[in-house]
Amino acid sequence: MQWCPIQQGSSSKSKWKHGIDIMRTFISAVFALLFPGAACAALLGGGEWFINSDPGHGNGTPIATSETAAASLSLEIPANTIHALPPGVHLLGVRVREKNGEWGHVLWRTFLKDKAPESVEAAEAEWFVDADPGAGNGVSIAVSVGKGAATVPTADLSEGVHLLGTRARDSAGRWGAAVWRPFIVEGPLLAAVEYEIVREGAVVGGKVVANEVRGAEISMAIQHGKDGLELESNHVLRVIPIAADGRRGEPFETNFDYLRYADAWRAWHFSMEERQNPQISGSPADPDLDGLENFKEMTFALNPRDASDPPLATVSFAAVQGGHELSFRVPPGGIVGSDGIYRTSDLEYRVRESVDLAIWKDVPAGDLSSWSLVELPGSQHAARLQVQVSSNYAPVRFFVIQAER
Repeated sequence: MQWCPIQQGSSSKSKWKHGIDIMRTFISAVFALLFPGAACAALLGGGEWFINSDPGHGNGTPIATSETAAASLSLEIPANTIHALPPGVHLLGVRVREKNGEWGHVLWRTFLKDKAPESVEAAEAEWFVDADPGAGNGVSIAVSVGKGAATVPTADLSEGVHLLGTRARDSAGRWGAAVWRPFIVEGPLLAAVEYEIVREGAVVGGKVVANEVRGAEISMAIQHGKDGLELESNHVLRVIPIAADGRRGEPFETNFDYLRYADAWRAWHFSMEERQNPQISGSPADPDLDGLENFKEMTFALNPRDASDPPLATVSFAAVQGGHELSFRVPPGGIVGSDGIYRTSDLEYRVRESVDLAIWKDVPAGDLSSWSLVELPGSQHAARLQVQVSSNYAPVRFFVIQAER
């Protein structure tokens, strides 16, 4: 059984809706499987049932489904199937399949075949949460033709896992056993996180990062030269979740070493054993045989184990109002200084120009503007450095980016 939260009106509290099919296993029996409501359910592509042993996916007795996402799926076991079973305890197995063909897990339920009347329908039902109040003392469920449904409020329940109990009574006044199902009451959506950088017991940086998309994960970037980071020192990252109503959660802490970029790059791409082997991880080595030694791969944030990566390092050039925009692939997290040089922890990147390719010089800082770092999709260790260059120059110019330790 799965549970789906259903929002009602403008209330921020979730209601838990479930269907209850009351079953009596004598000569005939009706079982009900509960699935999430249409708001969050996957389309059902079918189902099957079997008794006492699992015949394998698709080999049970089929259960018909509709083309729409169903909140419940019911099956009726033929009387002759029950007749053929010997008296005693048996197992009913049920399994459903989504429209994409993926089968779910088997849901097993025990039932007893005896000499009771052929069919008994529920006349009354009740539900309760976490504790059994005793037969007849739960919250009543309206029953029609042996089946019933109820909405269980969760406003007064604490966050976390709870148990929903249901029980039915037949027309003769006999109560069945309680059936328990777990469900989860979710907490408020994350509105923001506050992070702190701690070094040697003192907070050296941090800020609050808001969640701009409701329900989405929050990402935060800790950049070189900011947040009080100190190279080759151990730091503690402390993160505190903040709910929409302002409540602060328990802080989470993790240790990290702030490495120089070259050391971090090697740790990303080579195992500890490989980092001790200069034939693989040394600066002049070329493990992917693409013609670029490791130092060049590291300089432009390439993957030294992937020969298809170098094309991503090509320079892009586009005309914009007032000049041209250059784009270079570089390591992320650096800072552009007032001198127009992009610096990481141990590398400097200079934009250089030439008219005849014979003489190169740095582009004056006053001719560079609109510096920005743009994240490269699919790469958490590389970025695009974009810079606009003034057009007050000779008709033909050449540009390169030069990296130095």
